Amino acid sequence: MKIQRYKCKDYDYDQQEQITFANGSQSYTFRFAKYVIDLLGSMTLKDVAGRLGIS
Repeated sequence: MKIQRYKCKDYDYDQQEQITFANGSQSYTFRFAKYVIDLLGSMTLKDVAGRLGIS
């Protein structure tokens, strides 16, 4: 899954697209979230959770 990044050249500001299922305070790293998203490209959510030992 590709995440869109937006950049305003006038104000030197950038932001990445919000992922609706990952809002709020987080207790995981961006790298971990990207890994999960990459796995979801070829596995079910249940399989990914089982592989990573998370629920």
